[in-house]
Amino acid sequence: MTVKQTIHQWVENLPDNTPELLALYERARLNRGLMEAMQSVERGDVLTADEIRARFDSQCQAERSA
Repeated sequence: MTVKQTIHQWVENLPDNTPELLALYERARLNRGLMEAMQSVERGDVLTADEIRARFDSQCQAERSA
């Protein structure tokens, strides 16, 4: 049995909305987000702290002017 098949079997044996199933879902969701973030960094889709600060300051200034 593959790892994927084993995991499917475990999940199938859990009742809906149990704390264990919800915790598994949250961990998987967090893992997926982290993997997507790492891929983004590997592609170079990152900003420096100064770039973020400049964007934030610009946005705040625009909101104050409106």
